[in-house]
Order: sequence, then structure tokens, then C-alpha cells
Amino acid sequence: MIDFSRRRVRLCAIGAVALCSLASCGGRAVGTPSEPDVSLEGHLSTVPITIDQGHIFAAVEVNGKPAVFVLDTAAGADVLSVTAAKRLGVIASDPKKPLVATGAGGHQQTWLAHLETLKAGGAVLRQSPVFLLDLPPILKADVLLGYEFLHRFVTTIDYQARTVTFRDAAPPSADGAAALPFVLTGNVPGIEAELDGKRGRFQIDTGDAGAIDVNTPFVTRDHLRDKYPKRMDMITGLGVGGEERSSIVRIGSLKIGSVTIANPIADLSLQKQGAFAASDVSGSLGYGVLSRFKVTLDYQSAKIVLEDAGLGDQSFPYNRSGVGYSLSGGVPTVTDVIAGSPAEQVGVRAGDQIVEINGVPMDDGGIRQLRDAVRGAPGENVRLKLRAPDKATRDITLTLRELL
Repeated sequence: MIDFSRRRVRLCAIGAVALCSLASCGGRAVGTPSEPDVSLEGHLSTVPITIDQGHIFAAVEVNGKPAVFVLDTAAGADVLSVTAAKRLGVIASDPKKPLVATGAGGHQQTWLAHLETLKAGGAVLRQSPVFLLDLPPILKADVLLGYEFLHRFVTTIDYQARTVTFRDAAPPSADGAAALPFVLTGNVPGIEAELDGKRGRFQIDTGDAGAIDVNTPFVTRDHLRDKYPKRMDMITGLGVGGEERSSIVRIGSLKIGSVTIANPIADLSLQKQGAFAASDVSGSLGYGVLSRFKVTLDYQSAKIVLEDAGLGDQSFPYNRSGVGYSLSGGVPTVTDVIAGSPAEQVGVRAGDQIVEINGVPMDDGGIRQLRDAVRGAPGENVRLKLRAPDKATRDITLTLRELL
């Protein structure tokens, strides 16, 4: 999910509804096997990855044609964008019978299809089911590589080496690595963790560019907004089903097994529908947490291994500008200005459109730069060109500082 100013294009929680529908149709189209044929060249295959704004991108082949995937452990099924399906000649098994996918922002129509081949490096699935779904264009990916593919292999994500490795058996665990059991909910792995002593089950979400998300029912039950009065309420994500709002806070600690991470940033969901309004899990852990480890997922053994990546007490970035905005109209439009923030101090107002960031227009790569710019270090300056509702433009410079 894309993250600008602590916003993410979330690529999660498709499977809870969609795979149920797949099961109801037998998981197959006429003339296709009920289970994909799986093969792996040798005993392992390592694929180079690119990490862009917290998302894992790599090359994949769909029916022998090149495409780009995002590795998303919180996609309960493999997904092909509708746009890519047209380009690659993939058609729905029954175009007149759409299903429903649930994502971070709500619900969206999807269609079942089958691929002749889905190939990542030497790991191949043949005749595998996939769901056709409209993905946010700004994601610039064709495929969400989710449960259908990932549970066939032991998958290791090495964020520091920029590789993902698919194996036919689990590798030996490094000394000091934390091996934890996980439970699947909607085909998404979830582990036990503690936020400031409050225990819950948090899903592993490699498609989330943030750190920690806490679902609305648990935020409400534990009165977390009262516990963390210093917070920023704003749009924090754009994903399947639309945008979502959260309260951004800094908590004291996250404990995963024997590992404790100090002072992480967390999003307390304000959603009333969609994945983050679900009560079957407490929330999710994304890039901000997972990238501190080498992560191995073994679905057959229902185990995740977290090996310390040696980043030490590296701080958690977040929106230090105090300006929240929506991307639903194609141009970032200010929706929230945090009281006392740098944005308020220089006169940013709700309704302003952000047309340039540090001299770069939004339609020339500025949208992708905006997220990183507002998450910079305290003391950094960010130059914005704003367009007011009356079309008048003005230039402002704000200086980032700690807000949490």
C-alpha cells in the first residue's frame, strides 16, 4: 500500500471473503485441476527485489510474459490487476459473477481467473487461481503475490540484501533468531505480540509500508486513544476499497517473543468497515517492524523465524509535517492540519492542493517524493507549492520536527 505522509497503499485482507468464494466454486474452472502444479528449479531460488516506500517489488512472469509483483503476505489470495489482465490476455472464469474482496478501506468487486503459469525466479505455479482486482495505479505493480503462491514454498525475505528466496524446505535458523508459531486468519499469518503489555494477535503484512496497525475493536476495547493523548488523526492509507483514517501515536514498546522494540510508531484505526475494523485479529505488523529482521515464513510448519538484521535502535519515521491529505482525486488535497504543527504554523489549510514538492510537480514524480519528504528528519525543510480552492497558488516552506 502506498505511503505518503504515513499513508500506505494497503494490499491486505483480500482472502477472508474471496477465498471463501473460491472454495464455493470448487477452486477451479472447467478443464483446470483443483490444485496448481508446483515446481522449483533446484531446492531454492533467489530473486532480487526492489524496496520502494516499504513495498517489495520484483519481476514475475505471467503466462510467460513479464510483469511486476508486490510480495504481500496479507493478501489471502494471489491478485492480478484488471489492467494487467487485459494486457496479458487473462480473462475471468465467469465475468458475469463478480465476488467481493475486503481491503483496508472497505469492499471491492473481484473476479476469479486461472493462470497457465505464474513464475518468480525458479518457483513456478501452473493452472493457479488468481483474483482480478482494480489496484491503485500509483502502486505500479501487476501482481500481488499472496497466500496461493507463498504457502507452496518456504519464503525468506532479506530486506538488507534485497532478495527473496523460495525453498522447498526450511533453512537452519541462525543463532539468536526468534522462531514463533503463527495462526492463519483469512489465509494471513498472525503471531502473538504485546503493545505496552497488552497482548494480541498481529498479522504479518509485507504489503504494509507502516510499522504497527491496531484494529478499531481493540483500540476501542482498550481505550487506546485515551492512553495516548498525543496523537495525529489523519488519512493514513489508500488501498483496496478506498482510504482509511487512523490516529498516529508513539507507544512505549512492542514485544515479539523474546524481542523488544522500543518506542515504535503505531496507527490506531478509526475505520468502521474494511480489514482494519475486523475483530478476529488485533492488528498487523508492516515494513517498519519486519525490515528490522530477516524474515522466513514456513506455512507447512506454521512458523515464522525472525533473525535480527543488526539495525539497532534505528528510529521509526513518521509524518513530521502535520499535514494529512487525500489522494482520491489524483492530486494530494489537504484534509487535516495538526494543531501546533509545522504545517499549521506556515498556514497550510484544509482544501489546499499540493501541486509541487521541493520543486517537483505532482505529475512528474512528486507524489512519490511527498511521502518520503514529510517523513524526513527533524530540522529538514520541505518546500510545497499549494493551490487554494479559489485556484490561487502560494509557496511555503515548513521545517519538520518531532510531533509525538
